[in-house]
Amino acid sequence: MIYVAYCSAATELLSSDDLVGLLKTCRVNNERDNITGMLLYREGSFMQVIEGEEAAVKQTYSRILADPRHRNIIKLTQATITERSFGEWSMGFRDVSALTGSEIDAFSTFLLEPFDAGHYGTEGKALKLLRSFRKLVP
Repeated sequence: MIYVAYCSAATELLSSDDLVGLLKTCRVNNERDNITGMLLYREGSFMQVIEGEEAAVKQTYSRILADPRHRNIIKLTQATITERSFGEWSMGFRDVSALTGSEIDAFSTFLLEPFDAGHYGTEGKALKLLRSFRKLVP
C-alpha cells in the first residue's frame, strides 16, 4: 500500500452544497476502489491524504489532477505504508451546520478539535501534514 498527500487551491470557493456533492461522489469512488484517507477543505484550500493499493491510489490521484475544481496541485509526499492511518474516508469541513443525516457522519471535525494523534492512529508524516494545514489555513 501507499499514500499520497497533496494540497491545491479551489478554482472557486465551494458552497456547502458543493461540498456535500463532492463528499457523495468521493465516497462512492473511494468505496469502489478501497481508498481511505482524509480530505480537508477550508476557504478555498484543499489538502488530502489518500491511501490504499498503489494502482488504485495512483488512479485516484490522476483523477484529481484532471479535476477542474483544483488548481496549483502540489504533491507533498508519497510513501509506502504497511497499515492505513485512516480507517474510513472522511472530509474535514469548517462549517458543518448545513449538513444533515448521513452527510454529517462522513465529515470529520478535524479542523475544529485539538489535535489528538490517538484519535487518528499513529502520528505519521500524513497526520503531521494535515495538522500543519489546520494551523495555517484561517
